Order: sequence, then C-alpha cells, then structure tokens
Amino acid sequence: MEYAKQKLGESSGNTATAAHVTTNASKLERFKVDVRTAFLNGVKRKPQIIPGLTAGTVGLLVAEGGLGKSFLSIEIALGVAAKAPIAGGLWPEPELAGSTVVLAAEDDGEEIGRRLHAIGKQFPELQRGLDNVQIYSLAGTILNVTDPKWFKELRQLAENNQFLIGDPLCCCHDRDENNAAEMAGVINAFKKIIAGTGCAVLLTHHTSKSRSKDSPQDMSRGSTALVNGVRVVYVMTADTSEDAGENSIRVECAKSNNLSPDERATKFLSRLINKEHPELGGVLVAS
Repeated sequence: MEYAKQKLGESSGNTATAAHVTTNASKLERFKVDVRTAFLNGVKRKPQIIPGLTAGTVGLLVAEGGLGKSFLSIEIALGVAAKAPIAGGLWPEPELAGSTVVLAAEDDGEEIGRRLHAIGKQFPELQRGLDNVQIYSLAGTILNVTDPKWFKELRQLAENNQFLIGDPLCCCHDRDENNAAEMAGVINAFKKIIAGTGCAVLLTHHTSKSRSKDSPQDMSRGSTALVNGVRVVYVMTADTSEDAGENSIRVECAKSNNLSPDERATKFLSRLINKEHPELGGVLVAS
C-alpha cells in the first residue's frame, strides 16, 4: 500500500504517467461516497420492487421443478405493474412499481394466456396494471444475453421499463452453468443491460438435485457464481412439514443485503386447484 501511495503522489517528470493518474482520478470522482453526510445523517433505503430487489439490481428466484415459478413470475409482474400485493400477500405492495416485461422462454402464448386468465379470476384488482405489462413468449428460443444483438434489444427494454423478468435463466444464455467465470459473465451482462436505467431484473432458476437442502442458499443449480453475483435470492420448495397442506409451498429468502429479519421470514403459498374448471387452477396464493 505504501508503494502505491508513493507512485500515485510522485512527480517524477514523467508527464505521460502524471496525466494518466490525473485522468483516472477524475473518472473515479463520480463514484466517491459522501462519507461525512452518510455517517452523520444516514441514508434512506432505496424503494424496493419486491423485498430486497431495488432499481438497478439483479435477483434470483430459485425453485424445484413443477412448483410454479413461471406462474409466480407472472403474478409478480402483474403485482408490480398494478402496485398491488404480490400473490395476495406473499409480499406487500411494491414500494417501487411501474412497467414490467416478462421474457417467458418455456411457455407458449396459449399457456401464458390460460395463466393470465386464471390469475385474473383470482385477483381481479390486478386489471388496473394490464397496460403496464408486456409478456413475450419465447418458447424454443435461446435468448442469449451475451450476444450483442440480444444485448441491444434488452438494453432498450431496460431503458423503457421498471422491471424485467427472465424466465428461466437457462434460456437466457448459451454458457456452461457449472463454469464460474461464464456464469459471472452472464450475470454481469444483465447488470450492464440495466446500468444507469433504473430497471431491475429478476431471473428464475432451477434447484440443484445434488446439493444439500439444509441451506437454501446452496440449492441453486450450477455455479455458486450465480448466487454470489446477485443481490437477493428467493427459494421455492415444497412444504413437507407435518401440518402442511397438500399444495403448500415454502418461499425462503436465501440471500439479501438490506432486509430485516422480519422481512426475511419464510413465507408460504398455496397452489389453487379448481376441479370444476381445471383451466383456472395453478394460481399461487399467499397462505
């Protein structure tokens, strides 16, 4: 450290080096934290879209197969667009709401339409946000976030919307999920897409079959670079406790840097079954 200080402060007559140091210092200035103001007055917490996810950040929703993460992603999108509680109270009314885009890479338009109708029957109040939601059915398409053409399109979406959901993450890239460097590159690509736009990203992902379920943070499939690279991680698992209902689902906050213990408390969802009208089933409701 002492050597570095001397190098930055010395005036050796090497004008090229001195100019370089000055240029770097001026670039750094805009990133400087106002230490005194923060220390004396504190800083207000940024408004959250869902708990733990603020503008300009990336989050992860990890779930076991078949639990309804795609269903929940649509419910989240509608709740944020309508500024309404998510899934009937899983999470409170968003502090920061606005236009939302869902990139649905697993389901075709017909299935997405069925789910939208089922959600509308359960939560008619979400109708007020319909003009603020765009859903793209990209079934069979690899939306490669690291490809310059896709990057440009996603950047335009981020500039014009508050919230972007990618469902699922594995259909948003063509890299090796078990390679830490490649997965860090994928997450960093999303961060670059939303940089300076005020948009936030939530990516859905699958759980690993091999990792221990003792720690929710370890349940994400692939490299740990995925969990390490995002600001908040939620994990959906089947509720297997003795008093759990048949279709009960646990939602745990596995990682967050700015939530209180109460906000991180485990939540529960129930998947509704409609025997008379099966097409209206599958909606996830807070329990």
